[in-house]
Amino acid sequence: MGSVFIAQAALACTHNAGWQEMTAESQNGGEASIRLPVDNVPLNQPFEIEVSVCPVDGAPIERFTLGAIMPAHQHGMNYQPVISKSGDGDFVAAGLVFHMPGIWRITVSALVAGETHGYFLDLKIR
Repeated sequence: MGSVFIAQAALACTHNAGWQEMTAESQNGGEASIRLPVDNVPLNQPFEIEVSVCPVDGAPIERFTLGAIMPAHQHGMNYQPVISKSGDGDFVAAGLVFHMPGIWRITVSALVAGETHGYFLDLKIR
């Protein structure tokens, strides 16, 4: 799982058109959305995604991590994504590779005010 430690100012929640909302693992976890490659996520090819995290109360994100697993097979990717901060609450994860077709779960974790907030999105890869 890739991660980046950052300090940032409070931010307002704005998610751009064409982004998919991720599911928060708790009711008070704020919001997260993700922009995937155009049309389809490629099989067996590196790709990158953008993630925008808007924690509850706009508190700064202290640490951000991203990974992906295949829930049915209980394994992750063979590659470690490289994560960089691209703006307040915005991140780019590069070098993701889904090496098998099926359901993949992208997971995001944000440490905010000492509390970890998780988000996920399931994708069917062909």
